[in-house]
Amino acid sequence: MTRRAAPGGAPTLRVPPGTRAHRRCRPAARDRGSATLLVLWTAVVVAVVAVAVATGASVLRGAARARAAADLAALAAADVLGLRDDPCAVAATVAVRNGARLVSCRAGAGDVTVVAEVRGAGRFVRAVRASARAEPGVARPPPG
Repeated sequence: MTRRAAPGGAPTLRVPPGTRAHRRCRPAARDRGSATLLVLWTAVVVAVVAVAVATGASVLRGAARARAAADLAALAAADVLGLRDDPCAVAATVAVRNGARLVSCRAGAGDVTVVAEVRGAGRFVRAVRASARAEPGVARPPPG
């Protein structure tokens, strides 16, 4: 090993080629390209996590829309229960106006039960269903 002065004046250590010390200083040939694979696998993992999060968000959004549509349809049907209008037809109209489809409707003597379905927005989510039950409210005079 010899010491040589670098252009800036600081000495550098030069290891002669072919020696054991020279082989230890060189990066191994098997390490070349390993950073590329690491970046590639990191990108794949990030993409898979992003798709999973987007699918979960789509399910949650669809479930919220289905619950809201079912609740509103049941309340509207309970509001006309006992009147001349068909409660299930009113529930179907309200569900459609809220972006859902009425799957089933059962109007009993004192309550209405509906099931609404919202089609999934994502590729992996087909449809989300929600059910709701409502009874007609008691008319009370306004306070005052």
